[in-house]
Amino acid sequence: MKYHVFAGALVFVAASLSASAGDKKDAEAASDSKISLTEAIHTAEKAGMGKAVDAEVEGSKGGHARYEVEVLSSDGKKLTEYTINANTGKVQEVIVTQR
Repeated sequence: MKYHVFAGALVFVAASLSASAGDKKDAEAASDSKISLTEAIHTAEKAGMGKAVDAEVEGSKGGHARYEVEVLSSDGKKLTEYTINANTGKVQEVIVTQR
């Protein structure tokens, strides 16, 4: 149970640091998005059947944001990065890393 609290806190800290050190363009793109970072994290956790360990917002040339969320599988053997469209909430890309 402590792991879940720690993972959630880690995601919050990473997202906060990313926002404060990130580009103004990224922040503007995220503020115009229909999907929140929290919703993107839930989508990625559901798809990856694990817990998010990192999350950030990225702006694109078209001004639309996307979220990149890393999810560690419940058994700790697989780290998956999900790129989620910030307007539709749909997963656009999946990159899997075996540990």
